[in-house]
Amino acid sequence: MDYLQRLIFLLSAKSKKSMIIYKHIVDELMSEYDVVIITDDQNNKYYRQGINVIIVKDLSLLCLENTFKDLSPFIMLACGWLGIIHKKILDIPNNIYINFHSSYLPDYKGLSVFKHIWANNEKYIGATSHYLTEKIDQGNIILTRCVK
Repeated sequence: MDYLQRLIFLLSAKSKKSMIIYKHIVDELMSEYDVVIITDDQNNKYYRQGINVIIVKDLSLLCLENTFKDLSPFIMLACGWLGIIHKKILDIPNNIYINFHSSYLPDYKGLSVFKHIWANNEKYIGATSHYLTEKIDQGNIILTRCVK
């Protein structure tokens, strides 16, 4: 299996962005890719027939180290994930780890970016996709867009 056949989505129970991704993107991908959802949602609102859903309490995902080794190779897409993924997970070879961040990086890292943008009376907002590293929102930037 090559990279473009298995997609792993990290979707948080507390993130509105995760639910938007789930509702609008996952359906379209199910027919073409092996989709796996990893979530911290104990009520499993992300369950859908045909999708493998893994529920975790450990947001570092260290508890899934062997699972990820078995699923490899894959592309992991973090969308509103609130945890810091453990370095041991990010070091599993042959995988690509990407985060979608709700602000223009490197200006606004971390959580609650919109509160900081509004507090600073910014004239723009943005979004960034970047490779995941063990440091929050510091991986190499893939694409960023700014809107005034």
